[in-house]
Amino acid sequence: MLQRLAERVAECQRRAREARESAERAHDSASKTDYENLERRWLLLAESYQLSDRVSHFNDEVRKRIAVLRPLDPPDPAVPSVMCPNCGKRMRLVQIEPRSPPHGSETATFQCTCGEKLAQPLRRD
Repeated sequence: MLQRLAERVAECQRRAREARESAERAHDSASKTDYENLERRWLLLAESYQLSDRVSHFNDEVRKRIAVLRPLDPPDPAVPSVMCPNCGKRMRLVQIEPRSPPHGSETATFQCTCGEKLAQPLRRD
């Protein structure tokens, strides 16, 4: 899709250049104005495609961030559910370090498929 979008933007810019060249070759002011307006419209369409792409990427990023806040299906009560702060996916428990004396808590280490690691104290109720 990204390549298709880049092709559309390039096509709009190519047509805008053609319109500008036609405006430069025009013999009367009405034709020149028409070609200049056509160039402007092609450039606006190219900008519209680029804006649409940026909004789409922004929307994807917002969805990832919201996914961090949204609980998954009821998790196994024995394993804490931790969401990756980087990509929003559920992280996998990879290690539990025993508590350190005298009254420390266990430390759980979680890892995500994106490579993010997170260590946090483990609460046992």
